[in-house]
Amino acid sequence: MRKRDVFITALLCMTLTAGTSCGIVLENPEVNADKEIVSSSVEDEKSSLELTHDKYTEMFGFEYDEEALRQMNEANGMDYFGISSDNGSIEIEGLISTRKVNDEKDALENIKMVRSILGLINPDEQLKYSGEIQSGDVYRYDFDQYYAGLKVYDAGVVAVAETGSKLVTNTSARIIGTDELEKTNLDGILSESEILEKYKGAQIKEKCIWTLRVSEPKVAYIIYQNDMTLVIDARTTEIIDEWSNIID
Repeated sequence: MRKRDVFITALLCMTLTAGTSCGIVLENPEVNADKEIVSSSVEDEKSSLELTHDKYTEMFGFEYDEEALRQMNEANGMDYFGISSDNGSIEIEGLISTRKVNDEKDALENIKMVRSILGLINPDEQLKYSGEIQSGDVYRYDFDQYYAGLKVYDAGVVAVAETGSKLVTNTSARIIGTDELEKTNLDGILSESEILEKYKGAQIKEKCIWTLRVSEPKVAYIIYQNDMTLVIDARTTEIIDEWSNIID
């Protein structure tokens, strides 16, 4: 029996009620060693384990592809499932996991299940929780992308969970690939005081990696000065981008 078949069988036995588990015995599942590594100790134990979603993912480090997500959504009676991309962003409409979300840690665990679809390699290192917003019957969990200890401007993941089911039903992301971020020159970065020496009277909002409308990523300071927001190259002090803070 293929692992995906085992996974779908498990899903059909699960309910969306907290604490519900499904007693399933895995009998000699085929494991593709090139894709998934299962330790010998897990091999010995798995026949006697009662599988919940969390135990399954703990055992196999399972990650969902689009077809697995589609079948999971169908098995759980979701009206709609789809994955779309536009201008460097991606959105998943529908469930990405059957793990309930009570806090940002649970939200991150959901995100891990679709990390490759979103363009992530190691969410624990690439993402940092930035806040939670409740609006109506949903909770929104925001995560910023980071590289070399710096926030990547306008990049990250948003996971939206329903307050009733506590399941993530919408996930959107803009992730800058590691290959691209490795082009960032991290040497010769000026301090805040050196930036303010040139831009007197300005206020520094944040230091980040800027990727918008540039040929390669740059470490930048975002500053406020004279009703303007300026994006300043942290190595040269040149203005990379700017916009007015005045709303007509």
